[in-house]
Amino acid sequence: MGCSQGRSATPILGRALRVGWLKRIALWFSPRERFIAQQQALGKTPEEIDLQLRLRESRQWLDTRRRELYEQENPPPQLQFVYVPPGALEGDSPRSDLDIFGYRREMEEYEAGYQAVLAEEHEELQRELAEQEAAQHGTPKA
Repeated sequence: MGCSQGRSATPILGRALRVGWLKRIALWFSPRERFIAQQQALGKTPEEIDLQLRLRESRQWLDTRRRELYEQENPPPQLQFVYVPPGALEGDSPRSDLDIFGYRREMEEYEAGYQAVLAEEHEELQRELAEQEAAQHGTPKA
């Protein structure tokens, strides 16, 4: 009787340890929870963490919206199937004639165009910010 009572505590302790590890694993796979845990480890207050989370979520929303608008104005290239005749890969004909990777090139060019638009937008915002700061800190010259 006494031995069975001693063993009954072990499964409870084992389950508690497993739950603790499961929570850690869940934190690792949840970006939001991982971010909160990192900020708590840095000693941030819940209000600061909430503010940072709101800022982060609004940036993600803005990035998503910006991407959607870009895709509306410039639709991405459509994936096209390439017909490869039987025996084409066995012969001596160069594989570049088949244009298997044409879509990949088009997508890389499309993504480069999007990144260029983002860079231009960023430079424009930086210029506007610099002008505003100069106007605030500038003194009238006599």
